[in-house]
Amino acid sequence: MKSLNILKTAGLIAAVFLFAGCSSTNNPSTGSSTRTTASSTTDTTNDTGDEQASSTPAGRPTPGKQQGTISLRRNFYFVFDGSGSMKYSPKNAAKDADRTGRKIDGAKWAVHEFMKKVPDDVNLGLYVFDSNGKREEVPLGPNNRTQFLAAIDAVKAGGNTPLGDAIGRGSKALWKQYNKQLGYGEYRLIVITDGEATDYLPSGVNQAKEHKIPIYTIGFDMGEDHELRKHSISYRSADSAAQVEQALEEAAAELDMFDPTAFPSKAEQTARRN
Repeated sequence: MKSLNILKTAGLIAAVFLFAGCSSTNNPSTGSSTRTTASSTTDTTNDTGDEQASSTPAGRPTPGKQQGTISLRRNFYFVFDGSGSMKYSPKNAAKDADRTGRKIDGAKWAVHEFMKKVPDDVNLGLYVFDSNGKREEVPLGPNNRTQFLAAIDAVKAGGNTPLGDAIGRGSKALWKQYNKQLGYGEYRLIVITDGEATDYLPSGVNQAKEHKIPIYTIGFDMGEDHELRKHSISYRSADSAAQVEQALEEAAAELDMFDPTAFPSKAEQTARRN
């Protein structure tokens, strides 16, 4: 009797193991569970990516959810004033005698000199207003340095100073790129101007503030009283082309993106100003 019970028990145990083995291999819910686990892992990875993408620099809005790629590229969008007053000589014209003495030519020279020190991997954009009206000459993007400098050279002084519109357009372009880069990288709106806005300046300034786009302004031949001074993270007054170049260099040096040895020493800067 004991032998019979032992045999029954052994048979029952064998059946249990056999059933368990078949269940592990063939049960659809097991495969579903595996797929669910894999899906959960994928979701977690995506969630982590979204969380990183929304870890924006302090004070900036989180970029909207859209297609994009994480990129650390730097972005410089220039607003170049080619208004009618730029065809005249600066008050300190003697310092620019070798550059024809006109503000427009001095500003072009300064931008060319500055661009020699800008790394090749910086995205550039350019908005111009001059005798041909106001327009974006170079859309913000990579590998466009030749196009950028050619557009600077083509500016012909004339017309008004629609700084409000220009700053608004530049801010929108930088914000669009900010979203494309998922909130990573650097963004600077650089304004070179010699006059007050002839349109409604707050319309553009408010857009820059809304998107936390920093404005770097160089007031050429107009002292410290420009209205943009109170809206700019950096405002520098320049009364000659050499000082415009120096102001561009100083603004760029604040970004920790240039080799300090590429800039002239204080002694060289003093000699240049004199």
